[in-house]
Amino acid sequence: MAHARTQIRDAAVTLLTGLTTTGANIVAGRVWKHDDSKVAVLSVTTNNDTLVDDQQSLDSKETRSARLVIDGEVRAQADSDATLDLIDAEVQTALMADDTLGGLVKFLEFVSSEKELSEDGDRAAGKVSIEYEFVYRVDRTAPITIIQ
Repeated sequence: MAHARTQIRDAAVTLLTGLTTTGANIVAGRVWKHDDSKVAVLSVTTNNDTLVDDQQSLDSKETRSARLVIDGEVRAQADSDATLDLIDAEVQTALMADDTLGGLVKFLEFVSSEKELSEDGDRAAGKVSIEYEFVYRVDRTAPITIIQ
């Protein structure tokens, strides 16, 4: 079985697959360059986790916090800015429809959404980065074991 963060990231990918704007163009992990034939893509990453309560418990359970980052990228098109806004709205709506990712996390909390536009010839291309904090519990002796 995979690390808890991997399970959480994979659950987010499953939830976000099939959105109207990005469809099945989604990957878990960082993408530095995507297939140019795809107009819009998503990549889902998690960052390092942090112990929520720094006191050692007598049992083997730990509550941790981490960030889920969803990057939406669009290649140059007539209105890249509007497409990024639509991706942002679709991602946030989908995540809030299951804000525990099937029970893997205690909650998802919106942190930020940032857009970047760049010029690609005479058309704009861009990226939106949507960040959520999540809290989850694991067995500290086995970080693959998520505790509900």
